[in-house]
Amino acid sequence: MGVPQSAAAISLLLFLFCCSLILPQVYGLSNGAIILSQNNISSTSYYYGVVRVFYNGWGNICNDYYFDSAEANVICHQLGYTGASSYSRAGLTSYGTDYYLMKWDDVNCGSSSYLSIAQCSYSTYIDYGCVNSNSYDATVYCYTTRIWNSNPYAGMVRLQDGDYSNEGRVEVHCNGEWGTICSDGFDFTDANTICKQLGYDSFATFNGSNSNYANSSQPIWTTGMNSASNDVCFTQSNSCPSSEVINCSNSSIVSIECC
Repeated sequence: MGVPQSAAAISLLLFLFCCSLILPQVYGLSNGAIILSQNNISSTSYYYGVVRVFYNGWGNICNDYYFDSAEANVICHQLGYTGASSYSRAGLTSYGTDYYLMKWDDVNCGSSSYLSIAQCSYSTYIDYGCVNSNSYDATVYCYTTRIWNSNPYAGMVRLQDGDYSNEGRVEVHCNGEWGTICSDGFDFTDANTICKQLGYDSFATFNGSNSNYANSSQPIWTTGMNSASNDVCFTQSNSCPSSEVINCSNSSIVSIECC
């Protein structure tokens, strides 16, 4: 089942990163997180495999009536890729069996422009055929081009070095280079803005002193981030500086978990 990659679709996706999404509510720590597995082993480095979704625990997505190119594209977008080159079922691929229960059925995005699968509709009632067979587990094969390497713009944000796609060091693109955000003055309103720009409803946690995410090779672009409660992207109330911040330590940069 092939999925054509369209330059127009990628441009639309990049546009939707900022200021144009109406977001549904998604509650629960890490619910909606996505990772791929091969032979029942998951890894954030996989760009193809069986789809796992976190919804009060890890499980799979049933590939039946609704699952098609739109849903596959959104999953790959959430993983940081420009889209899906193909999608299928575990029973029709060589990705191995993923021994988890089905969590979602009837996933229906209706459009490839979303950034996270939890923005799409889904059912937690699992049809009989999917209850008893992992052969119906949804699979995707993503293009290897990263969204943030495809025409990044000033104020674009991403999460890096997290265990899953919804967590990690917050990075913002300014002056042609990816950099970090200082935790000084960063609060829950700013955390919500970052997560909304990435296609999530809210944040679960944020941290300004997690040494696991420190990266001394990057400039720190922002300190005292100041977002309004209704902001859905960085540039609504903030802007890129002309030079990097020098009065903030690389051990005091923001990391976040979105939900």
